[in-house]
Amino acid sequence: MDRFVAWQVKLAETEKYVAHWRRDGLILIWESLKPATLALVLAVVFVLTARVGSLRPLAFALILPVGLVVVIWASVVIVQWYVRIFVLTSRRLIRREGIITRKRLEVQLPKVQNTSYAAIMVEKWLGLGRVTVETASVGLPLVIDKVRHAPDIAQRILAEAEAAKAEIAMLDERQVRQRLSERLTKKM
Repeated sequence: MDRFVAWQVKLAETEKYVAHWRRDGLILIWESLKPATLALVLAVVFVLTARVGSLRPLAFALILPVGLVVVIWASVVIVQWYVRIFVLTSRRLIRREGIITRKRLEVQLPKVQNTSYAAIMVEKWLGLGRVTVETASVGLPLVIDKVRHAPDIAQRILAEAEAAKAEIAMLDERQVRQRLSERLTKKM
């Protein structure tokens, strides 16, 4: 298990880690293109204004603060990509994101009713997809977007959900048998 995942998600004693996912690295590159494009435009503007003698002081005065904004923006994009994780355990599916303001969404696996996956044309070309996990609760479905192997992820979540439901059924059967045996021993 990833150290970051272990730090963010504490497992119960009987709970087992199954897998975790992040958005694909291509999304990180795509999101990083925005600050990179801004940096490129600023570099061109800086070069053009630095050639004009009267605008040179203005160009040097603007390059540092704007460059700092670009570096901070790119850093935020990278950190957001890294801290947004989806963790599958033997009991639940967890979506965790954020450092300053943390958000956490948990779905108990026995409540999972269905999983589906989809990909728009561009995502399909890149091998990416979106997994939607529908639950018995009234809330919105949990969406794992822009991940590789979306069909495999959807199938794995559904398989773990079925296993969790079977485990609960076995526990219920054991409890019924135990109660019956307690009643029989009390009557004797």
